[in-house]
Amino acid sequence: MRNIFLKTIYDKRWFILGWTAGMAFFAYLMVAFFPTFKPNGLVQSMFANMPKELQGLIGNLQDMTKLSTYLAGQLFNIRMPMFISVMAIILAGSLTAGEEDKGLLRTLSALPVSRVKIYAEKWLAAVVICAITLVGLIAGTYIGSWQIGESIEFGTLMTLNGLLLLLMVAFVSLIFAIGTISGKRSFTTGIGTIVAAVSFVLTTFAVSVDWLKFWDKFSIFHYFPAPDIARGTIKVSDWAVYAVVIVVSLTVSYLIFRRRDLKG
Repeated sequence: MRNIFLKTIYDKRWFILGWTAGMAFFAYLMVAFFPTFKPNGLVQSMFANMPKELQGLIGNLQDMTKLSTYLAGQLFNIRMPMFISVMAIILAGSLTAGEEDKGLLRTLSALPVSRVKIYAEKWLAAVVICAITLVGLIAGTYIGSWQIGESIEFGTLMTLNGLLLLLMVAFVSLIFAIGTISGKRSFTTGIGTIVAAVSFVLTTFAVSVDWLKFWDKFSIFHYFPAPDIARGTIKVSDWAVYAVVIVVSLTVSYLIFRRRDLKG
């Protein structure tokens, strides 16, 4: 209890192990399918016959010729953001509203520990947990690429994972803020799910549906254009959006959290 950060990491050890293993397996599986998805007559025919509105689920056929752009389009672009959204909702929700529902936050606040320490160390623990799980993603990618005899540029993979971590921290901070403001786990989970689902729909279908292009700017996934990043195009403005989400979420929620009564 003297160190909230370390205790949180310890309490979430099985969560960390499970999600890290899941990340590794998912990455390995996607890499293993790379030879199958390389452009050929069957894939091109399937893509050509697919409705325009659904082509955003497949991505750019030309990106499948190289492992780095294939992974950017098939793993990092849509699937991984949804994967980490689920993890962020579970993690941040359990550390905030989940612990308040159980009376743990109220008990903790009764000890000689400031609320800023409780807030900061739990949020920092969530960020570190996100970073640890990405180690599994990197490991699974390299194991899979070794097995199929392909290679991926170290710099490209690290850049994709670095910006994915920024997206994770932004989403975790948003859910963390909702949980500390509301203190209600069901409400926190519901809002987080809506944000993730709407972002998925907007970013996936805006590629082919013209009237969605304007609304896509409100998707939290819009600012993680993985295929562009793999090609070497990185926009600092995208980083800035996530930085604003993190700062605003933490500032507003802490100001409310420090003054409100905790359930218990």
